Amino acid sequence: MQPSFIIGVHALASQICNENGLPDPQDIEEASVLVLTHIMTTVQGLSNHLPVEGRIDDGDAVIGAIFLCFIATPFVLHLKQEGVDLSVNDVISKSGLAVFQFLNSERATAVIVKGMEQYRSLIQAGVTMQNVVDYTNTVHNGLYGYIMSGDEKLLDVLHDLYTALIDAKEEERGNG
Repeated sequence: MQPSFIIGVHALASQICNENGLPDPQDIEEASVLVLTHIMTTVQGLSNHLPVEGRIDDGDAVIGAIFLCFIATPFVLHLKQEGVDLSVNDVISKSGLAVFQFLNSERATAVIVKGMEQYRSLIQAGVTMQNVVDYTNTVHNGLYGYIMSGDEKLLDVLHDLYTALIDAKEEERGNG
């Protein structure tokens, strides 16, 4: 029997809860939001790209929301392949509100919405831009590897991919 993505999500969520003295998640959606939030806060922390009011501008916060979309979309698709049907928008919204909890709620919501819009634009551009396809596939592979193995070293890979997105957006701003 092939390892299950769902089992990997539950195992990681349980580990995160145990390490932080929290009760285990009640369901797969709660576990998913917890794991995605953990990934995001880890990569943002490693990048010193913390979404805290007064410390981050909207453009930088939106980069975090875009990356959340890059990891949440394949995450939800893997769950769907195993029979769990979650709304990707709901998972992104709930994870995003946890990730951006230190911004005021209106700003956090605006950042998440703008990140989702920019993510959609990037994915649509991927139809003609191989670098977007390659980036998307690499994020997907890093995410899948982390969920299936629980290997924390893969968070470094996801951090590198997050940093690449920051660099690309900063370059775009410089040329814009």
